[in-house]
Amino acid sequence: MITMKRRPSFLNVLLYLFTKYIVVFIILAFLNNRFKNIVIDNSKDTDDIWINSFFYLVEVLWATFLLILILIIPLYLLLRIKETAYLLISFFAWTLIEYFVYEYGTSYVHFDINGIINGSISIILLAAFFGRFIFSLKEINQSNPEFN
Repeated sequence: MITMKRRPSFLNVLLYLFTKYIVVFIILAFLNNRFKNIVIDNSKDTDDIWINSFFYLVEVLWATFLLILILIIPLYLLLRIKETAYLLISFFAWTLIEYFVYEYGTSYVHFDINGIINGSISIILLAAFFGRFIFSLKEINQSNPEFN
């Protein structure tokens, strides 16, 4: 008999979103020279670098908090879907919605590579955090037709 892995908890979803956005913002800080433009170019000495770095970190954490606040409930409810095909279609739709929320909410230039980087990291970390759960649903659905 195949048993279903435990459904992800609210805390797991929160941890996933927090990790994802911290990784995204770290990559974007150095990929697009945001850190250099915002912190280093506006600093006269090492004290200014520390102060500007602190304010940059506060800005990143604030954006992370707001994005988590907007997206945590939909993702948590999405993980309650029992059918694998519907779950994967819902993840795809959620990724598109997240892309547009991210692009219009935090990006200075709309329809740029930042949203694609965000979506790619989202899919990779989604598989890392919830892959075992999703694949356990597939096994249950294939072995037990009444489960659907």
